[in-house]
Amino acid sequence: MNREIWLWLLLVMQPYNAKTMQIVEHYGDVRAAAEAVRDGKCELLDDAERDRAKAIRSRDVSALIAECEANSIRIVTIEDDEYPSLLKSIYSPPVVLFVQGSLAGLVDEPVLAVVGTRQPSRYALRTAHQICTELVKVGMVLVSGLAVGLDTMAHRSALEKGGRTIGVLACGSLVDYPAASRELKQDIIRSGGAVISELPLHTAVDPDYFRHRNRIISGLAQGTFIVEAPEHSGCRHTAEHAVQQGRELFCIPPHEVMNERYSGVVPYLRDGAVPVFSHIDIINAYQFSLFRDVEDE
Repeated sequence: MNREIWLWLLLVMQPYNAKTMQIVEHYGDVRAAAEAVRDGKCELLDDAERDRAKAIRSRDVSALIAECEANSIRIVTIEDDEYPSLLKSIYSPPVVLFVQGSLAGLVDEPVLAVVGTRQPSRYALRTAHQICTELVKVGMVLVSGLAVGLDTMAHRSALEKGGRTIGVLACGSLVDYPAASRELKQDIIRSGGAVISELPLHTAVDPDYFRHRNRIISGLAQGTFIVEAPEHSGCRHTAEHAVQQGRELFCIPPHEVMNERYSGVVPYLRDGAVPVFSHIDIINAYQFSLFRDVEDE
């Protein structure tokens, strides 16, 4: 059981650090990698990482484990069978997930990431809600980021139909953010879904982290559904991650192609994203493309 070692390495290297897995792969396993980091033998470390390797002790790891246990937060490392296989295959996968609830829906059920603006139009909300509820009826698990607007719509659509949904936090599990989502998080967990984070429990929200968090949202799913996004929307990062990860990208065609609300969606449709006119378009793509690709990996 290498849970303590992975946690120590996480605290030293910090989350979303691509060097962590590079070091593990270089030394062959996490124990050898951690020993090299601890003893100052790893040449990939910067000064801050070397300082943390000297400062962080086993008692810090033990305290983190105890706090997780006290708050019913499970620690899932990248070596664990429970760790989502799709997520493991992305660039710089999280080495540790802090999980509230169950990841069971990510094992053998189709998963779709749903993202969009925090201030959606009525057209986007109405259309996406109808599509998402139909997808949940046929067993789709919906993943999103717990933000207000279209993220909340996706989670609530799943809950309304008794389905599973996964919320990915942009902060530590014990940080009350988004402030309005406390009840939603509890409902997700009670319904058999999960709320997850790769960040230590008390990590505050950092605007720069949302881009890193979005790689997890797309990485958990076979495809990503962009509902509505202006040109500089953060959810475009999710779309870019999905493309880089080789996952399918879906978009709702805008009802006004020149409207700035959809300026972040139109380029993806032009470049080959699947236009979604109903839930059938996503189901067909999953049946004929995505599942076959996953089986071939």
